[in-house]
Amino acid sequence: MPTTIAYSNKGGYWKTKYSWFASFMEKVGRKFFTSSIDGARENSSEVPSRLVWRHNSDDDELRTNYYNQVGGSGVSVSFNDRVSSNKIYKSISLEGTSNIQDESFNTFVVNADNSPDKQFSMGRIKDRGGILYGHIGLSSSLLDGSNIEAIGSFNATVFTASSYVSNYGDGPMLVVTSGSLRRNVSSVNGRSKYVLMDSNRNFYSINGDPISSLDQTLNYDSDLFGEPLHLNVFVNNEGNTLIQFASLNSPYNETEGFYSGGDYATFSESFIVDVPTTLLEITPQEINGAPPRGQYAQADIVLGSQPYELYAINVNYEPTDLDHSK
Repeated sequence: MPTTIAYSNKGGYWKTKYSWFASFMEKVGRKFFTSSIDGARENSSEVPSRLVWRHNSDDDELRTNYYNQVGGSGVSVSFNDRVSSNKIYKSISLEGTSNIQDESFNTFVVNADNSPDKQFSMGRIKDRGGILYGHIGLSSSLLDGSNIEAIGSFNATVFTASSYVSNYGDGPMLVVTSGSLRRNVSSVNGRSKYVLMDSNRNFYSINGDPISSLDQTLNYDSDLFGEPLHLNVFVNNEGNTLIQFASLNSPYNETEGFYSGGDYATFSESFIVDVPTTLLEITPQEINGAPPRGQYAQADIVLGSQPYELYAINVNYEPTDLDHSK
């Protein structure tokens, strides 16, 4: 994509780049004019409304507007303090005028030379006690395992009921024959997804569909994990431990202690008939993901089109001993 790069004759360095691309540039007194590249083409299908465009206009409506294409402004900054040290990045702050807080939306990339990129979304900049802060988002991949938890290991058989059965309720359930689970309900209500793992570390969806592996290319939103489900582990009057996975639209029967009258997960009996099984819960990265870790980072911050002043950008990090700096 064509890009315009600006050079400072006074400073002797390349100072910035612009999204617009011009066929000519001319300074007249203290005014600066350009013409878009499309304006110089005879066969241009979209001739701009102005063949000559004046920059640095006093009209705020034309601020960051080039050739009638509304844009914005932003900065990209690198943080490489103690570059050999591994760091946990926590937050970012901006020193500047307060009017940038509502416009700013940004991303944070750690160790950009590595593949795949470790990119983290950052929320909007907010005013906290007169200082503008932005929270650095959590991990967007399953690579570090921070949002995967093993709830328990067990052997189970499948019990399927097409309608209500006393002591068992509605729909398919797992009847635990040995083993236990550390939790009876979802840790993140309405957001948890579930995966089954056999003794050979093969992964399956709740419905028994194979998942190649929980690698760094997968995240919470992967279709392989299906939809979020309610988890319900209960003991019936006959002493059986039952595991029920119900859709989010299923009503919970407080009296009976299970979901009844909704949609349920179905199980592959050929897969889970009394074999050692581990139940894994996957929760959203923005809730249980890991903070960014790396030796250096880059922040890309979009600051909008309103007049503002920006003096400094700071990052808050915590050093760790998990590196080669010593």
